[in-house]
Amino acid sequence: MTTRPARSAARRPFMEKDCGDVPPPGALLIWRDSRHYLHEDSGPCVLCRKPAHLRSHAGETVHKACAEIWLTAHPLEARLGRFVSDA
Repeated sequence: MTTRPARSAARRPFMEKDCGDVPPPGALLIWRDSRHYLHEDSGPCVLCRKPAHLRSHAGETVHKACAEIWLTAHPLEARLGRFVSDA
């Protein structure tokens, strides 16, 4: 019987405890966790539709810069936590 290898940190989904606060408009997101980087596949950014290799805590493929611009442009919607910093 073979054992299944443990999931690497890059493949584990984000949990609520991994999510920090929504930064104020104009502030930078802190995405230091390696799980933000898509190691094997990429997809279009949900905001600009260009290829992106990052994902948000919610699993959306997005450029960090696009997410920061969106947070500044949508301060009321940002409170709902679409894009947050690492805890």
